[in-house]
Amino acid sequence: MNKENILSKISKMSEEELIDLARSTSDVEILKILAVNESYEVRCAVAENMNTPVELLAVLAKDEVYEVRYAVATNGNTSAEVLAVLAQDKHWLVRQAVALNENTSVDILATLAKGDIYEVRTAVAANKNTSADTLDILAKDKYDDVRLAVAKNENTSADVLVMLASDKTWWVRSAVARSKNTPIEFIAVLAQDEHRLVREQVALNESTSADVLAELAKDVDIDVRYAVAENKNTSVETLVFLSKDNNEWVSKVANDALKERKEKSKTSIER
Repeated sequence: MNKENILSKISKMSEEELIDLARSTSDVEILKILAVNESYEVRCAVAENMNTPVELLAVLAKDEVYEVRYAVATNGNTSAEVLAVLAQDKHWLVRQAVALNENTSVDILATLAKGDIYEVRTAVAANKNTSADTLDILAKDKYDDVRLAVAKNENTSADVLVMLASDKTWWVRSAVARSKNTPIEFIAVLAQDEHRLVREQVALNESTSADVLAELAKDVDIDVRYAVAENKNTSVETLVFLSKDNNEWVSKVANDALKERKEKSKTSIER
């Protein structure tokens, strides 16, 4: 279809049809035409499309409407160079989207981490490309959400997780309790936390030792004991103990785990 025919077809479409087309098409010529449409929602749809060429995304990054720039910042194909420009955008939502984009460079993330909008700093803390040094700084942030994102980030160092293990906020400690990077000795400390949801995350952690799980099997909270019964590291002895639990759900999952292990053991012997 030549350009004249494309233009003719587009001119007869409603705004809703144009938005749908902009979201779904892989035709570069159509995307170029729609990128200059008078409707910002159509331009947004072009900016969101993973088939939109990098060069066209660079043009849309200069759009006067922040929603379009935001859409460019969320696109997984947007270049690091364009994201570096958008990192200086006057609208914090655009900067937040840049902070979340996996194409954003380590240096730009470090710069965004110094911003005054905590939602942007939270996004930086959540980005898997954020350096350990930047995460170390963000771990001391006054906002709980920022520290929580640091605790959840797989790049966070053991030293930072140890510091966050004593955080004043239980949901930060809970994320530390679930992290695979938290040293085993501090997982054991968190197993004694005053908040049941922190202890539950310890019980769910695949790094938690059989000894710690055995202690948590005696926890007053049903959900903690249930999590222990589900953990692959829980010993047979502890599962037998939980199979007699006064809560039917805990005893059932413990019995199911025992049966599953028995079947696996039987299969192993037969081989």
